[in-house]
Amino acid sequence: MAIVKLSFLSPLALSVIFSADAFVVPALNLPTRALSPISRLYSENAENTPASDEKSDSKENDILNSPAFLKRKLEVIQSDISKVEAQIMNANTAIEEGKEIWGDKFAQLSQERKILQERMSKQSEELSDSATVEVVQKLLSVLDNYERAFGVIVPETDEQRAVEEDYKKSYQSIIDTFSELGVQKIKTVGEEFDYALHNAVMTRPDDADDGVILDELQSGFIMGENQLIRPAMVIVAC
Repeated sequence: MAIVKLSFLSPLALSVIFSADAFVVPALNLPTRALSPISRLYSENAENTPASDEKSDSKENDILNSPAFLKRKLEVIQSDISKVEAQIMNANTAIEEGKEIWGDKFAQLSQERKILQERMSKQSEELSDSATVEVVQKLLSVLDNYERAFGVIVPETDEQRAVEEDYKKSYQSIIDTFSELGVQKIKTVGEEFDYALHNAVMTRPDDADDGVILDELQSGFIMGENQLIRPAMVIVAC
């Protein structure tokens, strides 16, 4: 690299060269370039765009609210309403014509449907009653064992009486369940003999009127008013 020798310069010249002001570049006054016609056109369009959009929206709103447009819109709505009314009228006419042709058959089908529903409901009730009767009949032997035990065994100690009380509670629980199912125990002692409900095993002379039940040998049960499950076996006064 070449070394520049500044020894030939005077001290005054050196101070001028290395001073800060010596390196300041003076500002250049360059002439401003004028915009071309196309540039001016784009600039004007950019400035005027928002105003143009506002004018367009205002013009569109004026069209939608104009009497001519509203009148045309009303005509279209009225036309649609007329079409719907015509369709409703045609549907009503078809219904009336269908009634004239199929009215009797519809009535007959409705009656048959009602009869079928009543029949099925009755059959369902009968099946339910039949199932109840079957369950009760299977438990009657258990109740008979309880009643025979109560009539034969006499408790003598507190422990035996406690056991008997537990058996009576169990017996009463079955009777209560029968009652919930609509099954009732047939009344016997003191009642007048009824051939539909009682079975007279024997007669016995007594001060009571003839035909009055004196004793019960086996309980009878009935469901509802007239469905006999088992007649009661009784002794009747004669």
